[in-house]
Order: sequence, then C-alpha cells, then structure tokens
Amino acid sequence: MTGRRGLFVTGTDTGVGKTIASAALLAGAPDALQLGYWKPVQTGDDDDAAMVAALAEPPAGTVVGPVARFALPASPHHAAEAEHRRVGVSDLMAAWRDMPSRPYLVEGAGGWMVPLNREELWSDFVRPAELPVLVVASTRLGCINHTLLTLTAVGARAVGVIMVGPYDPSAWTGIGAHTQVPILGHLEDIPGFGPGDVRRWGRVLWSGPLASALTSRWSA
Repeated sequence: MTGRRGLFVTGTDTGVGKTIASAALLAGAPDALQLGYWKPVQTGDDDDAAMVAALAEPPAGTVVGPVARFALPASPHHAAEAEHRRVGVSDLMAAWRDMPSRPYLVEGAGGWMVPLNREELWSDFVRPAELPVLVVASTRLGCINHTLLTLTAVGARAVGVIMVGPYDPSAWTGIGAHTQVPILGHLEDIPGFGPGDVRRWGRVLWSGPLASALTSRWSA
C-alpha cells in the first residue's frame, strides 16, 4: 500500500501514441490537480520525458526522467541484459515512494506484457503501486484485436481507452461491443502537431468522462 495517486499509461503495442497521449493529458489537466509525468524506463535513442516536457510545457519539476535508461531500442529486459544490468520492480517502487507528493502519469515502455526482466512484467509494478491503467491504441488495422487482448490482460485496473490516429468508426464499434471499458477520447494524428494541438487535445479529454473515472478510482 503506497497511498499514492497516479495513472499508468500503457499501449497495445510500441509506437501507438502513449507519449503524445501523456503529453496531452498533462497539458490539459486542471491546474488544481498539479499532475506530473514520470517515464520509469527508457530504451533506445528516444527521450519521452523530454518530448512530453516540450509538448506539454508544464511547470518546472513536473516531468521526472527515468530510473533506468538503456541504449538498445528493445524491451527493457533485453536492453538491460545487453549492458549487463537489470531493472526490477523494487527499483521502480523505491523511486515511486520517493516521488514528490502529486499524482503522476506513469508511462510504461512498450505494451502491457513487455517484461522488465526475466521474472517481472509491468503488471508486477502496477499492482503494488496501486495504479489504474489507461490503454492507448492506434487506430491502424488490427487495433480491435490488440485493444481487446490488452484490456483482457489488464483486467479490472483498466479505466479507459484513448484512440490515436485517423478516425475509424469500426474501431469504436468493434471495441465498444465487446468490453465495458469505455473509449475516453480520440487524438487525431496531425503532421507537425505542436504544443497548441496537444493542449487542445488534452482539454477535450479532461472535459469528458476521464476526470470522473479517475476521481472514482483515486477515492476508492
């Protein structure tokens, strides 16, 4: 039991828009919430924390960088082994308990079933951290299957889905017909998007059912 509030942002795959969705949620969050962002593990050349900071333009100290960073663009377990290192739930939980007192968006690396190491998955961190889970899904072909499988794996912790990409009504109807987990919003895939687009998306997301869904989880 940590007594901490937060939201774990996972995806149906890598590259589906978790970081853009996180930036939008951070930029559009009500000021009173004092929401932060944390990327616990980063692999490859990407710097998701820096990207979120650049797009969301939050107050200083709002964005927290990784506990572990690995050069290889691969699953954390493999990228760590390539450097004869290891990252595990105990490392992440120690950092989580020491974070400044505010709710955080916690963005995973890759999808829900990506391993941290040979024994532990992301779910092994999310459970003791007591985080509800937001699933980000691309609207590309295959998203219905990928989203429903991810929601099945996440189980009761899932609070909703955000779709990213060109609008596809079949995704909404196909997913909605087979799960009680709501689609909370949609982010258009706009070439050359910037902070203004991200802020606008985020305000739309927070004006919908997301806020009430989180409030009910955080007060449970």
